[in-house]
Amino acid sequence: MTTPRLSLTAALAAAVLTLGACGGGSSSGSGDGGPLAAGLGGILERADTLLFTGQRATWSLTAGGETVEGTMAEAVTRVTVQDLAEAFADAGGGEPTLSTLGGFDTATTTSSFEVTETLSGVTVTATPEAMSYGFWGEHGFAAVTLAAGALSGDIDGDAFSGEFSLATAWATGDATGTNPGGMGSATWTGIAEAVETDDFTRLRGTARVSIADLSQPRVAVAIDVPGHTIGAPGWASMTLSAGRFADGTPGGGDWLEGNFHGPDHAEAWGVFDTTDYIGAFGAKREP
Repeated sequence: MTTPRLSLTAALAAAVLTLGACGGGSSSGSGDGGPLAAGLGGILERADTLLFTGQRATWSLTAGGETVEGTMAEAVTRVTVQDLAEAFADAGGGEPTLSTLGGFDTATTTSSFEVTETLSGVTVTATPEAMSYGFWGEHGFAAVTLAAGALSGDIDGDAFSGEFSLATAWATGDATGTNPGGMGSATWTGIAEAVETDDFTRLRGTARVSIADLSQPRVAVAIDVPGHTIGAPGWASMTLSAGRFADGTPGGGDWLEGNFHGPDHAEAWGVFDTTDYIGAFGAKREP
């Protein structure tokens, strides 16, 4: 069986866009989006920065008695802040579970929907059930989303079926575009949401962003998830330019990228991908 990789990738990428657009919220119903929309609408309207980890997926397809299995790590390149804002405005209200943690608002949301893509004569339909774990402050929002469901489609008239699991993480908000200034040191603390990519387990921990010397700023980011080691040596001393810090290459493993957000660099938001884990973080500046 010829694996319909292009169409399969497109279908899963479309699912990522749908999930990310409303933080994994319900795709049914109508209305103003309820309390989740009230909390996030302003952030998405002001957002000028969007970071995606891309999508991690495992899948299996069966046709004619033959089964093919595989994994994917694909960049999501067609998603913009405007895409997210427009899709979010059209999303239904759903019933998210809202809470607070460490000075952040949090939301756990569920969704189910169907998305179909056709490329090069191959049609793939994905019907995922999804859970999204998001959190936001005054100047940014981050989330990880996990989805699993059925795949079906047609290759040159031959039907196939299968299943998939998928994860992605993203962060958005209004970046400052400038470096923190002054003397002494500064620390930002907050939340990290992560997914273990071998079994798509959702994890939660803490994030710590620090600058030891504001007069010569180098940024250190520590992600702490009990029982797991998430990080890379380069994350301990990253160059800071126009409020942005990064280490590694997207899709190349041990990648982290983030930005400072809001007046007085009040928050820091970003994403990471170590191959074994993907995730997102947000942190608030300590007094």
